[in-house]
Amino acid sequence: KSEYGVGWAERYNTQYLQLRTTSVAAVAAIKITDRLSAGFGVEGMYAKEKRRDVDDATDGFAPGMADLYAHSDGDDFGIGYNVSLHYRVNERWAVGALYRSDIRQKITGSYWVFDAATGGGVLTQRGTFAHTIRLPESMSVSLAHSPLDSLSL
Repeated sequence: KSEYGVGWAERYNTQYLQLRTTSVAAVAAIKITDRLSAGFGVEGMYAKEKRRDVDDATDGFAPGMADLYAHSDGDDFGIGYNVSLHYRVNERWAVGALYRSDIRQKITGSYWVFDAATGGGVLTQRGTFAHTIRLPESMSVSLAHSPLDSLSL
């Protein structure tokens, strides 16, 4: 979440942006040997975006004199996957690796533009929008140590 005030010098960039995601994954694992196992999962991600922008209607001739406030809200559901390996080196040590694919979201929704000269209360334009965001892939490797039978770090 990013948020800046109305008087911010860079207000003609995005003034407010919030992106929230919620994921659900179904994962299955298989034991390949006594020490090695592998997993695979499918992840569904819901994304919701809220955005507030300010635009200069004078194209720079009189900044701040004729600002337009744009509000937009949109959402999408995207699909990704993950793959993992777990290897038990010995009774006390294990190593794991996890790869998560990127997830592309085509955010679609509605926008509203208000005239700032009237206190931001007059709706001047309304419509729909669509844009794509890509949540990047990631990979992690972990090491686990079990100093006691009932404790893993």
